[in-house]
Amino acid sequence: MKVAHLCKTDSDGGAAKAAYRLHDGLVRHGVSSSFVVDIKATTDSTVFGPTSHFSKLWARAVGHLDRSLLRFHQTETPGLRSLNWLGTGALNRALCMNPDILHLHWIASGLVRLEKLRNVQVPVVWRLPDMWPFLGLQHYATDDTRWIHEPGAVPKPTGETGFDLDQWVYSRKQRVYRDIPNLTLIAPSRWMKSCIEKSFLFKSRPVEWIPTGQNLAVYRPIEQNIARQILRLPESKKLVLFGAINAMGDPRKGADLLDAAIQGIAQTDESKDIELVVFGSPKQRGQQRIHGLNAHFLGELHDDTTLALAYAAADVFVAPSREENLANTVIESLACGTPVIAFNIGGMPDAVVPGKSGWLIDPFRIDGLAQALLEAVQLPLDAQRAFRDSSRLHAVENFSIDRQCRATLNLYESIFRRKTNG
Repeated sequence: MKVAHLCKTDSDGGAAKAAYRLHDGLVRHGVSSSFVVDIKATTDSTVFGPTSHFSKLWARAVGHLDRSLLRFHQTETPGLRSLNWLGTGALNRALCMNPDILHLHWIASGLVRLEKLRNVQVPVVWRLPDMWPFLGLQHYATDDTRWIHEPGAVPKPTGETGFDLDQWVYSRKQRVYRDIPNLTLIAPSRWMKSCIEKSFLFKSRPVEWIPTGQNLAVYRPIEQNIARQILRLPESKKLVLFGAINAMGDPRKGADLLDAAIQGIAQTDESKDIELVVFGSPKQRGQQRIHGLNAHFLGELHDDTTLALAYAAADVFVAPSREENLANTVIESLACGTPVIAFNIGGMPDAVVPGKSGWLIDPFRIDGLAQALLEAVQLPLDAQRAFRDSSRLHAVENFSIDRQCRATLNLYESIFRRKTNG
């Protein structure tokens, strides 16, 4: 069986890293798997990017051109948006490999012109890293519920002006998906599976829940003091870790909610022993003060080893996202034995089990977030150790890359059997 994966890049962003990790795991399981991208950063010979100088330039330009039409669409809701009205040659390159199955991942930001998906004659599997495949422009719906209804049934939200590009893209998806007879969806979280089943565009399609897998040999428990020494972090303080790509600049990641919680506990007696550690903010490095607390900014961490050290060094990782599918950072933290604080939204309940792997807070209770932070840093030593052990165990039992690969292989084989018998 030959599988061709299609993703914007092989390394930039959580969705791309998760996609590449699955591909690499399948190769290790003996699958003839190819990974087709527009922007190749790894040296892996099974990853195929554009080869000519022009195609490389075009691949990088398409994202900017794809966003150029957004000037005609004014909205008060921030967030990433994709039209996919141009596309690159990535889909053709994937199909030229004559795969038995085409596996889509993050194909937005202009990677594939939607209408080109009609050219696919083999079964399609699509792992949904976010909601974009069944929305219009948006990658997360926020309060917009149009995705539950057929195009045009619900007026555009208050505050949106100009041409309704959102409904234009939504209608294009409806027409294109009707022409893809063999499409199976993968939901990384139970929340995403429920969204797919409620969506107008995908509600009649088969969907499998296969949790994201992580490399548990890389993300593993490390002696906390050793991790702190390597990263030059204080060994005697309670360290609260926060991070994501562009951690401080994406409202969806909830940095402002964490900031409000920190402000609420900054004047308590317990706060004198608390310090923050932040990664993923490219413009901030070194030590600063936030509401009177020391904050250590590590900048962007590009390699898994340093990320694992950051998780291991922390007493708790906080993921205050407003919307989330199943965050890589949360799984990475648990794999390193560091419990997580998160709001009870999206796929967070799959990973964060109260009393076992962290604290789930009612959305979006600042006082609840502050209370959980204080509780986490005040745990007795034996309770801390038990929490770290159970966090690691939860990751091992539910989020190993081997488990994800075996489930994905089972899905491929069932699709292949149906095609052969049909």
